[in-house]
Amino acid sequence: MPYRTPPHIQERKEETKRRILEAAVAVFSERGYHRTTVDDIAQASGTSKGTFYFYFPSKEAVFLELAADLVHKLWQAVRAAEAATEDPDPLHRLRAVLGAVLETFGRHKSLAKILLVEAVGANPQVERVRRDVHAAFAEYLKAHLDAAVIRGRVPAAVNTETAAYAWLGAVNEVVVNWLYTGQPRRLADAMGTLGHFRLGE
Repeated sequence: MPYRTPPHIQERKEETKRRILEAAVAVFSERGYHRTTVDDIAQASGTSKGTFYFYFPSKEAVFLELAADLVHKLWQAVRAAEAATEDPDPLHRLRAVLGAVLETFGRHKSLAKILLVEAVGANPQVERVRRDVHAAFAEYLKAHLDAAVIRGRVPAAVNTETAAYAWLGAVNEVVVNWLYTGQPRRLADAMGTLGHFRLGE
């Protein structure tokens, strides 16, 4: 009969991993990717270096898991916004989705800094993951803009791929500026300005 980890031991393992991840968020956000060491994360989590390596093979691995966690939260917000929006206008739906994305970044400031600031140029694997995420969101935006073209809401002459990356870049810069300056105080409030600026509404 295969061995099964007793529930109380499994819970303790999950709690330890959670502490390591929470500590890593704080340390990466404060010190940056390159200056952070495994020792820093272990000390902040109240564990040992050996315990860290029991759960994660490297600093890069924990960093990637944190980035994946935020990306998962972002896509959850996107799907929820889509499901809650009855308006068939693709531009209105796009505004609702991007508003939800900004709200999600606003609720997870340290994770946002990890994905949008610390991941840039961290190392080849991290950069590849960041760019893949960037491309996936751009493709999603492009699909909405293509639908807007079909409905006559966006001129047919518009290159929707370029427009999608322009939108994505605008959102990225607004979030990064907020990370450094704290403005606007409520990040989701930026959607009103972005909507008028990019969608002409």
